[in-house]
Amino acid sequence: MMIPMTYSNRLSPLCLFLTILFITRTASAQDSSWQRVSITPDVAIMMPGQTTAIDTPRLEVINSSLGGYFFQLKHVKDKYVVKNGDELIQAYDGFLVGYFKTPGIDIYKSAVSDTSLDGTMGEWIHLTYSKDTTYQEIYSYLVLVNSHFYMISLVNNQPIRSSDPIFQKYFASLQFPNKPIKEFSGEFPLQARSYRNGQHIGGWISRAFPFIVGLVIMSLVLVFVVRHRRGKRKDRKL
Repeated sequence: MMIPMTYSNRLSPLCLFLTILFITRTASAQDSSWQRVSITPDVAIMMPGQTTAIDTPRLEVINSSLGGYFFQLKHVKDKYVVKNGDELIQAYDGFLVGYFKTPGIDIYKSAVSDTSLDGTMGEWIHLTYSKDTTYQEIYSYLVLVNSHFYMISLVNNQPIRSSDPIFQKYFASLQFPNKPIKEFSGEFPLQARSYRNGQHIGGWISRAFPFIVGLVIMSLVLVFVVRHRRGKRKDRKL
């Protein structure tokens, strides 16, 4: 099942995201102790201090904070059934198209890469905003597990380095206890990689096509000029 392209119209994830983080920021104690939390049996992660849970008709969210860091585990309740690796990649791409069109998210500079955490194949999302804003940097891992999307996020109003101990501890603690996972077993991984590689090759060809055409035209012109000059030299000798 493909992700509806009207995702951003039906839900404003950033508005909910920032609202939840604000609640967490004002209500959560600055306790440095970490505990394992989960929304469903499929996903678990370590979070520091007191957590805040919010349940809406379409989302379940757990948040916590520590200093200037804000942590979020989000579960999308809608089911997204994919039958093979091709559909898995299409589902990710469709979700991201809607997500990045969401008002608020669209002001961020984004970078996305295929990433594997704890045996899953998901999308690593890095959002940055250079202007003065509450949340300047957001790291998220988007993953589809047993027909449900999960987004695991770490946010700060200051730049976050990948060598940061909190960054490493948080994402390293992410676990998917119930295995095998439907979307990452059997032929799914191979099909997904093959489909993504095909996308990359196709994208490279489409970007390089104008240059290839230009090179071919220049080569033909050069050949024509060389032959024309050789013809003139032959005529002079005669």
